[in-house]
Amino acid sequence: HSQNVSTHIAVYTRSSLVEQTTPVSLYISDTFSFVNNVSFIDLDLDLLDLGGDITWEPSTEESQVTHYAVYLSTSSRGTDRSQVEQDIMVNDTEHVHLVSNQDIASYTHIVIYTGSSLTEQTTPVPFLIYDAESNVTDFEFIDRDLDDTQVGGTITWGPRGDVDRVTYYAVYFSTVDYAVYL
Repeated sequence: HSQNVSTHIAVYTRSSLVEQTTPVSLYISDTFSFVNNVSFIDLDLDLLDLGGDITWEPSTEESQVTHYAVYLSTSSRGTDRSQVEQDIMVNDTEHVHLVSNQDIASYTHIVIYTGSSLTEQTTPVPFLIYDAESNVTDFEFIDRDLDDTQVGGTITWGPRGDVDRVTYYAVYFSTVDYAVYL
């Protein structure tokens, strides 16, 4: 029943003859609990892959909150959602870890619900996902070592994308031409 109309719950007793005329009533105290300041920094720098910590501040009204549930969703309303980790109990932690290489699929939002002993909140707090991506451009290597089966020289490249999230570049020898997969 919508509290927009009702402010109290009234209980009448009834006998086989008649219902009492004066009920006992109780004021409805509607508890509204939601998380604040949701944050997610994608540290998986592959396009269409996610990874990193999802954090939030707990509800300012936690008297009825027993847990939080975090999902990836295809909308801000929590449509077609997939839960990240398990429910997080109140006073446990205010973050979950989204493992790297999580396929973004059609997910556009992170949504967080508060839960009580009765049910999960109907309307989540949404956070729009930003998929960070970074790789290199102008990749170049000229072999300056003139001996067979030996290489030497300078490898150069230019940064591209979300370079503020790059902590270092790792360079490896490979037997695979990854340009084929781009």
